[in-house]
Amino acid sequence: MTLNQKITTLHNLHSILDEGSTDGSRRNLKKLFRDVITHTFDDNARQLFHTATDITINRVTDMVAREVLINLTIHAIGLPPTPPSTHGLPIFDFGLACTNLVSGWNDPNLCHDQHRGGGKSKGFHSSMWASDACATVFNDLYTMWQAPGVYDLTEVDPAVGIQAAYGTQAIETKTHSCKLFTAVEPIPLDPNLKKAVDALLNQASQGAITNADYYTDHIKSLNGQVIDALVALDEAKAKGSAPAAPVAVEVDGATLTYEVVMRNAKDLFTDANGNKSGKLDFMVETLVWKDANGVEVRHPQCPEIDTSYKFRMHHIIKYLTAKKFRQHTWSHGHTGTGKTTFIEQVEARLGFPIERLNLDSNLERSDIVGNVDIKVKDGAPYSFFTEGLLPKAMVQPMTFLLDEVDAGRPDMLFVLQRALENKGLTLTEDGGRVVKPHPLFTFAGTANSRGQGDEFGWYQGVRPMNLAFLNRFGAFIEVNYMDEDDELAFITDAYPNLNRTMAEQFCRFTQLVRASFMNGEISQTISPRNLHAMAQYYQHYTDFMSHDDAVKEVIETCVSDAAPADNQQRITELASRVFAGGL
Repeated sequence: MTLNQKITTLHNLHSILDEGSTDGSRRNLKKLFRDVITHTFDDNARQLFHTATDITINRVTDMVAREVLINLTIHAIGLPPTPPSTHGLPIFDFGLACTNLVSGWNDPNLCHDQHRGGGKSKGFHSSMWASDACATVFNDLYTMWQAPGVYDLTEVDPAVGIQAAYGTQAIETKTHSCKLFTAVEPIPLDPNLKKAVDALLNQASQGAITNADYYTDHIKSLNGQVIDALVALDEAKAKGSAPAAPVAVEVDGATLTYEVVMRNAKDLFTDANGNKSGKLDFMVETLVWKDANGVEVRHPQCPEIDTSYKFRMHHIIKYLTAKKFRQHTWSHGHTGTGKTTFIEQVEARLGFPIERLNLDSNLERSDIVGNVDIKVKDGAPYSFFTEGLLPKAMVQPMTFLLDEVDAGRPDMLFVLQRALENKGLTLTEDGGRVVKPHPLFTFAGTANSRGQGDEFGWYQGVRPMNLAFLNRFGAFIEVNYMDEDDELAFITDAYPNLNRTMAEQFCRFTQLVRASFMNGEISQTISPRNLHAMAQYYQHYTDFMSHDDAVKEVIETCVSDAAPADNQQRITELASRVFAGGL
């Protein structure tokens, strides 16, 4: 809360307490407390409060005792900016007050007795001041705020920080800001004209509206209701899309349990410079795996995290958004752009295992869905169905990676069509059994084309895809080669001992070879894997040969020896242009 907001709240609370315990003062106190919440609780704080109490802070306002609202409002105001060096007032801590409210709401045994009848006053924690104590504390606080010089300050205090622990999480409250909704702040009226406006409203409404505060209060109330509804909607989506409790699955003969944990995407992914991006300020599902002893482990099919990997924001935004809405992704681009690696590094940070299937021309239906086998038992043969890769993967929280999907045979791709609709997979070989997909199961495809066939004439085996098949993918992501700056950051992070000038030359050479490839001059390119190999081999070769010899061996081993004979002269020219100056 700002200084002006605290002063306004202080005066309003003083007026309300002067009214006594009337119905009118109770209504005014609720309005005042909702103002406090608007200035201190952001959408994350509201969601955490709702999770901790299973009720919104807006609803709690209507249900707790009057003293609870007074306690929290006093704590929100706190001491003036320049309090006396010695005073007899208690420590004001809005975060602790919120913590006590949550504790008292969840466990009435911790609360004061009700004023009337038996039982406890829910939410009215025993550590909160009772009615008489509230009045005493507030009067002393009000007097302190009246000290000379307090209102002369123009400095604006930072928003109040609540460190209220809900489980292992903390709420940080600040001026309200919601990603999906911005609260509408009522415009204050000129005090000199407000009486005239009130009189007009009273006359125009035939006494139904006595003053302009009617509209102000309604706007603030609607703000709170909209925010609460958005928080409830997010929680409902999270609960509806993922199991709430740990679920056991069998992996390689061992039992692992997983739990879905909602985390903010900007805390998991950074840009090429290692900075968090506000564009990723949304929640995503992550998986935490544990073994039979409750020890946190990594799923054996979950890729390892490469800390040197550089994400490009426009790629990660598209992929995570598609995953959030259970859409399948089609990542396409030239060979060596890092399509598969991109998917692996995203899923590695989310904790999702990957089942990878390369769609080569020899793939059969039985490889995907399974087949009927014959065994002999007690001298008599019998048949049984052995599941393939897809039905095993579909029942798990997993990403099924269709690598080089545009090289798949049309008859094989039709096997996947119903599964891509999220309606399950029919196993005709197993009596028509339908395998229902896990709520967290998705497909991710990688391809050298957009599904319309080979646009460049370089990718033999790439086929035009059936339009109905393509339509099952909800997001298409074009993955291009990294630019030179990103690639330099990538290689220097991965190989900190590599000479900086050498790293720059490797990246420059890589960019020139790719440009020639894109222009159709050569049919050889350099992938991130090739660049990694160049850096590794160079560091190894320089241990026992000269710099010039090491560079020559690296270029031949990683690039030119893999290229056709008519490409090698051009590659040598590009290498000479970059490395001729030496270190």
